[in-house]
Amino acid sequence: MTHIRTATTPGSPTRLNEDFTAVTDTAAVLLDGAGGPASLNSGCSHGTPWFVRRLGAHLLHSMLTSDQKLPDLLAQAITDVAAAHTGCDLRHHGTPSTTVVLLRRAAPGIWEYLVLSDSTLVLVTDQAVQTISDKRIDDVATVEKQRMESHPLGSKEHHRARLAKVNRERDWRNREGGHWTAASDSDVAAHAITGTVDHLQRAVLLTDGAERWMHFTDRTIKELLAALDEQGPAAIIAQVRAHEDADPKGQTLPRAKHRDDATIVDIHLQGASR
Repeated sequence: MTHIRTATTPGSPTRLNEDFTAVTDTAAVLLDGAGGPASLNSGCSHGTPWFVRRLGAHLLHSMLTSDQKLPDLLAQAITDVAAAHTGCDLRHHGTPSTTVVLLRRAAPGIWEYLVLSDSTLVLVTDQAVQTISDKRIDDVATVEKQRMESHPLGSKEHHRARLAKVNRERDWRNREGGHWTAASDSDVAAHAITGTVDHLQRAVLLTDGAERWMHFTDRTIKELLAALDEQGPAAIIAQVRAHEDADPKGQTLPRAKHRDDATIVDIHLQGASR
């Protein structure tokens, strides 16, 4: 038996949630779309929520119906969704993009995973807790990030610095020496972190908006797992919102925006044939 709990909330009531998740007893998909500030052009008429939903649905269907390896499935999904971008400039450095976390049962007792960009996959076995995320974006636009975080959230100076940071990150997106994320180029699938795990007991998938819980509370992944056991994913996200609202100027947690979309998937596996 598989026990699954999920929760997701948008960062703003006036914008569509750019996170996407879909889960079955043998496969899970988590995406965190990068739309960027509304004042920056993307070259796309569809928008980031459209992109993540198309890509996420394609990925889940492929994971359930194809035996191809996860990087190949991701590459094909990116190609197919790019073909649906009628009239869009996919060469624009702001074209919609997203993080990707995939988890699929490959055989009885064996699970395969793929992680691209900075969403997080936590794998709990009978021997260890493993955390997988690709944080290469943190090494891009470090000067711009420091400048942004030196100003209070909501100020004109913070907004200008955030625009400069996002533009810098876009310039280094999907380039050697930069960071990798799913957009319109299928070659990025080769840069994902992949692997397999056996004796899997639990898997937790988190977008960075949900990971804020650890940054606000100064707690560890293991403490987050315990809190999820006691309270559930919806309560954890509610606590993130409370911390965000108590820190409106970003003094406790300097950040790009007051609130971010937040999503948690918590999967418990039971039975010897996991």
